Amino acid sequence: MAPVYNTPEGRALIERILEDHEPPIHPHVYQTEGVAIALDGESLLATMATGSGKTGFFAFTMIVMQAIARDPSLALHDGPTFAKNPAMLIVLPTKALQYDMQAGLDRLGLNAVVINGDTVLAAAEGNQNLWTECHKKHSMILISPEELQTASFRELLATKEFSARVCRLGIDEVHLIYTWGREFRQTFAQLGHIRTRLPSLNGGFIPVIATSATIREGLPKTMICSTLGLRDGDYHLLRRSNLRQDIRIIVREMISPIGGASFPELEWTLDSTDNTVIFCKTIGLGFRVAAYLWRKGIAKGMDQMPSRIRLFNSLNSQSYNEETLGFLNDNKQSSITVATDVLSVGWDSPFTKNVITVGELGDIDEFVQKIGRAGRNKTKVQQPCAFLYHSKGPGNYDGRQHRQLPTRSMQTCQFERAI
Repeated sequence: MAPVYNTPEGRALIERILEDHEPPIHPHVYQTEGVAIALDGESLLATMATGSGKTGFFAFTMIVMQAIARDPSLALHDGPTFAKNPAMLIVLPTKALQYDMQAGLDRLGLNAVVINGDTVLAAAEGNQNLWTECHKKHSMILISPEELQTASFRELLATKEFSARVCRLGIDEVHLIYTWGREFRQTFAQLGHIRTRLPSLNGGFIPVIATSATIREGLPKTMICSTLGLRDGDYHLLRRSNLRQDIRIIVREMISPIGGASFPELEWTLDSTDNTVIFCKTIGLGFRVAAYLWRKGIAKGMDQMPSRIRLFNSLNSQSYNEETLGFLNDNKQSSITVATDVLSVGWDSPFTKNVITVGELGDIDEFVQKIGRAGRNKTKVQQPCAFLYHSKGPGNYDGRQHRQLPTRSMQTCQFERAI
């Protein structure tokens, strides 16, 4: 079928609707293109740098759908029509990302709800049923992949009200199908089954809007497309560089064992005036790093330690993690947040300048995602830095304690032998 919205006339209409929205939106050209593709009913696979506005593909598509649904005269000739009360189901991997996106969608005037184990339980305690609300309410349903396997979700799909209005399936951080879906969280590998369970649209599967900063050609992209049922010719790949030229990348060799309890190479973070996030592969390692820095901070006579050093991981209570997120998003003072991978995707902090990864990485994509947390707001943070602290390994490094890499695309960069 020939495109209707992915045309000069269609893109002009999209930009006009977004500019007339309250608050007004001025999309990038590539965002307009992605929205046009989605409106035409084609699945979209979009990959670009962290902080480049991938959330806009979900939000702007819904805003235009709602505008056309309210005023059908806006629809272009022979173009797709939309439900009067359209809904988009967006699968998000972490609670931090769910809450962060909800806040952003709320600012755009979209009715967003988060459905995960914590929010469902909290709502039930207040005699509120989030699943029932989704029958007719909430245009953006942000959901964890585990909730897609529950009886409540099956019941939601069985309702006529919801089936009539769900029109797109969104998946943010879609690369996790490859990196997490194989072992860590196998529910990601089941996302393709969810698509087949959603109501059909125009005689086929509901179109997908899938985004990530890291969709490498080869096995990662093949597995993503295979899982989601995206065949060549059935979807549009929108690929832009994931290069973050503003981030300075520094590689340092650890002088202490990663299994120990002392990390003197990280003490400089206590004296830094910048906000720093330290990523550790395990909760245990994160606790040991935080405990060491806490002890050193007390020895230095530093005050307000509970706000200076924070832990973010899945063992913390929801309220503590939410408090940490709020602290990260609103605190302009120097701080250290020690986190696991649950904070490595999608979360945006306007004040974080330094990102540190401790220990070996699974692949280069993991590093790209983690360092992408730095310098998200260029008006508040200048010259963000990313540090990779690796354990000493024979044959890989020559013993120097640090090496600064040129600032170039880490997706194409290889960990070269230090010189």
